[in-house]
Amino acid sequence: MATVLEEEPTNSTMWSLYNATEDLGSLQAEYKLLNDARLHSREPLACVWLTILVAGLFGNVAFLYVRARVSYMKTVTNCYLMNLGLADIMFLAINVPLETCDLFYDVASRFQTLYCVLSSGVTHLSNYTSMLTLALITMERYFAICKPFQAERLSSKSRARRVIAIAWAVALAFAVIFTISCFSKGGLGMNAITLILQTLPFIVSMSTITVLNVLIVGQLSNRNHAAMSALESSARAERLQVIRLLIVTELLFFICVFPYYLVDFIFGAQVLSNTCVEDTQKEFCMSLTQLYALMVSMKTSMYVNAAINPLIYNVMSSRYRQAFLFAFKCRKQPISESVMYASTQL
Repeated sequence: MATVLEEEPTNSTMWSLYNATEDLGSLQAEYKLLNDARLHSREPLACVWLTILVAGLFGNVAFLYVRARVSYMKTVTNCYLMNLGLADIMFLAINVPLETCDLFYDVASRFQTLYCVLSSGVTHLSNYTSMLTLALITMERYFAICKPFQAERLSSKSRARRVIAIAWAVALAFAVIFTISCFSKGGLGMNAITLILQTLPFIVSMSTITVLNVLIVGQLSNRNHAAMSALESSARAERLQVIRLLIVTELLFFICVFPYYLVDFIFGAQVLSNTCVEDTQKEFCMSLTQLYALMVSMKTSMYVNAAINPLIYNVMSSRYRQAFLFAFKCRKQPISESVMYASTQL
């Protein structure tokens, strides 16, 4: 059973920053409201999060199985998507049970540092791995479509595996750096700077993805369709299907994850400028209850993002739908290999 909070909650770096600026005595009423909000929302939240967990694990594991089971699914693009699925599985399998336990047993208050390291560390590792993977997929598509001669040399499964390993190493380095704040005591300004800096990889990755997608769409639009053979037209249609699928995947990632980094940036900037620090009664400053509601919404949004990708593949790719049916013995034959004109297909 959750009890009235006797010490400030530390669900994230933002909690410690927020509470480090307040007199605990002046916040007793706010803590009471916060505790009431947690009590009334924990059962519905637990149901929603656990449903997302089951659906996300099933979908991502199914995609990994289909990719391993069906030969024509073993493309370079799917190698990257498989890595994206692994990052999503890790995020869901660790964070959802941890956050659900916190709803009922106040894990964040009882094991502050351990909770912060696990929750923040896994979130950063998964997010940075996902955004780097999406950037790598888009870059691979860019070379395949805009620079096909270079793509023949650069696009291979062995190279993709090496690049993926580097992406995990870089993501882990960022995660370790930005999780150090879990061990800091006091250091309000440094923690605020950390909140701002951890948004930079997201900005760089999403900017790179946007520019490359614009170049890819422009290249496909400028080609002479009338001069294409039937086989080339079919390959172009396959490429467009994959590009649309990737753009939707990247757009949903941006929509679901962007609020997390935006709030971190705004909150860090407010702390550095003393906004909402000396006077939390300003109209645009959030109460603890409002901050809690915002954090719960952001977490739920990221859980949805980690679970939804297999559904996107199924809805938008006829190749994946047919591969799924074949892998789970719902049809006797996979689709014809005659359509395997290029490695740009999903």
